[in-house]
Amino acid sequence: MALLFFKTKNFIPDFYYSNFSEIDFKFFLDMGKSIIFLDIDNTIMTYSEKVPIKSILDNINKAIELGFDIILVSNNSKQRVSEFANKMNFKYIARANKPFKKGYKKAIKLINYQSKEKVIFIGDQLITDIFGANKMEITNLLVNPLKTKTEHWYTKINRCLENSVLKSMRKIDESMYKKIKKGRSNEK
Repeated sequence: MALLFFKTKNFIPDFYYSNFSEIDFKFFLDMGKSIIFLDIDNTIMTYSEKVPIKSILDNINKAIELGFDIILVSNNSKQRVSEFANKMNFKYIARANKPFKKGYKKAIKLINYQSKEKVIFIGDQLITDIFGANKMEITNLLVNPLKTKTEHWYTKINRCLENSVLKSMRKIDESMYKKIKKGRSNEK
């Protein structure tokens, strides 16, 4: 259904990792990246968690030690996003309305309009996170969702749409399709 109006290539991530803990931020630093726009729900913590598990928190801290600035960009409520943002002293955009550009533009404003070339976006959904980052021409990383069983009903709809996107993706980028399909076969 999502493909009726949009080209499949808009949903293809630049990079894929089976989980956030695997991301090598030094690699992206060497590419000239210094800013992370980061989704929270099911990217770094489940809907029931208030802070990420230790391995994810450790990787966030590695990114900070390397000098990355992190901006949380989430579709969730201000209350949910600010709770973690305040603990980590991160700036944030709540109710970002991804994949629409408005939330991404607000995040760019928070980094004082620095070049999008310095930004990577990390998220767990093709339909919202990756599609939005691609529309904004921001380098993006897809990670597997942490726990799909606890997702809200509207996110479950997005997951169904992702299945049709993945089928179309196979024709355009079979390598990425195989990575995502293999990683998603182990979802919780």
